[in-house]
Amino acid sequence: MNMNRQHRDDEDPPNEALCVAEAKAELAEYLQQHALLPCPFCGSAAIAAECGTGTAGFWVDQFRVGCSDLKCAASYAVSGSKAEFVVGKWNRRKTNTETN
Repeated sequence: MNMNRQHRDDEDPPNEALCVAEAKAELAEYLQQHALLPCPFCGSAAIAAECGTGTAGFWVDQFRVGCSDLKCAASYAVSGSKAEFVVGKWNRRKTNTETN
């Protein structure tokens, strides 16, 4: 269910609980095939979360990935509307050949 749209005044807004449930399922399915790398800053395990948010009729399925160490600057460092994008962005690392 794509909730990235404005709803019209003559229709009911999307059910937030359903949006969150679908986002949770999408994230779980994606993480079964794509493991999160540890935090690039401190080495702690990464965590992923989902939340459905909405203001003024605009609903977004949002995913977040960050460091599990809340003292680390990278806690909830990456967010976006697609699990694939967020996990890919978190897992991206520069190699030595990219820095030269």
